[in-house]
Amino acid sequence: MLPATECALRTRAYIDGYNLYYGCLKHTAHKWLDLHALIERILSRGLVDVGRALNPDRDDIFTWWPPWRNMRQRNIGWRIDYIFASASLAARATACPVLADVGTSDHAPVMATFS
Repeated sequence: MLPATECALRTRAYIDGYNLYYGCLKHTAHKWLDLHALIERILSRGLVDVGRALNPDRDDIFTWWPPWRNMRQRNIGWRIDYIFASASLAARATACPVLADVGTSDHAPVMATFS
């Protein structure tokens, strides 16, 4: 498993042989890890989930939608793409939107703006 700090630096939360799924992290070797525990480990190293810091009460922000039954259009999905930043950089964040209308993938890009 990659060190948490190395994972946090990778695009789309954790790539390099990993695929994120609802509630867990599936390693390509079929080892299941608890996604929430992994995120807590990343956050415990001083990184901040920028999207959650700017939107602590929103439970309707998703970055992945199943490609069936119009889930994206109905905004039924999971938040599995993150931007993690140091506390000092996160304090300068002014926005961290999910660009849900961009692209044709089942994922939406996440973009952070810092002052």
